[in-house]
Amino acid sequence: LHTVVRLSRDRGDKVLERNALRSVGLLRWHQDRHVEALQTAEKTLELNRSLGDELGALGDLSNIGNILRALGDYDRARAVLEEALEMPVARRDPGGMSSVLHNLANVHRAVGELDLALECLHKAGAAMHTHKMPIQQSFHLTTIAHIRLEQGDVAAALDTYRQALELSRRARHADGLAQALRLLGELESGMRQDA
Repeated sequence: LHTVVRLSRDRGDKVLERNALRSVGLLRWHQDRHVEALQTAEKTLELNRSLGDELGALGDLSNIGNILRALGDYDRARAVLEEALEMPVARRDPGGMSSVLHNLANVHRAVGELDLALECLHKAGAAMHTHKMPIQQSFHLTTIAHIRLEQGDVAAALDTYRQALELSRRARHADGLAQALRLLGELESGMRQDA
């Protein structure tokens, strides 16, 4: 990846450089090298802004918010994600807006603001329902179910996991179906053991 970054700079190919940097940032994030991931994501954001790529910048801000959350910089993460939501492109791209809202929900959740997290997730889920994007909607539902469990509302968590399961089944999304089945099975198994 570093070779691609170097060659793209040598050729003056900002699009290729941006794509390579995004991959480097993702790699660093998966390696839990968050400071490096943040630096790389910020360079990617600069490139997207210089290219006039608003959708790319929206994705970068979403990634930066996620990295800042991992670093424990919740105030800055919230500010970056709220900046992303204010971009006109967020209103035009429901998938991008949904991703930003999900990351913002995770920031709220990390600081114990569960009601605000649910508000973000419900808004994201409603947008995915409206735009007929069931895979993304099921992803939001799974997180809603987790929060309902944190709040001690087991019945609501079970119902929400079942909704996610049904959406994944109808969308024929094997990964989502497997995850929903696993989570629902673990919860029901735990309930039987507690009884």
